[in-house]
Amino acid sequence: MNIKKVISNVFIILGALIGGGLATGKELATFFCCFGSNFWIPCLISVITFIFIILVISKLNFTNANKKTEFAFFCFRIIIASTMLSALKEICGYLPYFKFSYAFLLILTFALMFVSYAGVSKIFNIFIPIVFIGLILISILSIKQGGYRPIFQPINITTIMNGLIYSALNLFLLFYIVKKALTSNTKKEKILTIVFSTTLFASILLIFSFAIIKSNTLNNAVPLLDMAIGINQGLLIPAIICIILAIISTYIGIAFDLKNYLQTRTTRNLFLINSILFSISMLISNFGLDNLINYGYKGLGIFALCYFIFLFIKQKITRNKASEI
Repeated sequence: MNIKKVISNVFIILGALIGGGLATGKELATFFCCFGSNFWIPCLISVITFIFIILVISKLNFTNANKKTEFAFFCFRIIIASTMLSALKEICGYLPYFKFSYAFLLILTFALMFVSYAGVSKIFNIFIPIVFIGLILISILSIKQGGYRPIFQPINITTIMNGLIYSALNLFLLFYIVKKALTSNTKKEKILTIVFSTTLFASILLIFSFAIIKSNTLNNAVPLLDMAIGINQGLLIPAIICIILAIISTYIGIAFDLKNYLQTRTTRNLFLINSILFSISMLISNFGLDNLINYGYKGLGIFALCYFIFLFIKQKITRNKASEI
């Protein structure tokens, strides 16, 4: 059994979950922290949903599945890319002298059309551990310092739905990469990959969400940055670096998945599609980080959840028919 390979695949899967939205803290504030002391309930539901979807993806014939999801694929990419651009604008509000070139992301998007899975996995295995460790450390320091007591919020249908759609949204976003990571393992390696991925995912959801609540940054533009400032002004730059690395990782996933979803298209068409997606994303990013996560993410998350449930039912029907023959 190759432990190094397992760890590599774990961070590839985490790369589908730890994007720019999560790194800012705004995703967790919207989906989990708004329930106060009951934040752990949607977090737990999200982890269980994560396991369910991972098992569905691992048994899926990806080639047949992607032909039916191209329109949803484009919608997801536009909303996610818009959110990443909006997150960059929010960062500029914390550091007036910080100027991030959108042209860089555009060039990066095009360049990564030609990067192999091995290249993408290496980038994920460098960036995601840094982001993960950075978020956990800042969260722990903030929890130790924070004295805010969360308000009790009753459990309702929104609590359950937020937990269900969060994992579905993120796993649908980087469908191909997750599938590739799971199929490159032996049975034992696959089990370990799922166990480690689940453990780390649960850890960052619970610890980071609790830190946002304790630091009372739930309604702030970028909770992570306000948490960092509250601990020590010197942590602002490392926090910004974590967010930027997460944003770039998300763009890497978007560009690579785009290439594989549209692998039958010519390079010229890929450039044209990328240009259109980026232009629309620039326009939509003006709606703001909070609105994009609160409305765009939740709407797409409901679609993604329904899609994975449909795949699960289809797999069950196919298996039953096969056993009858």
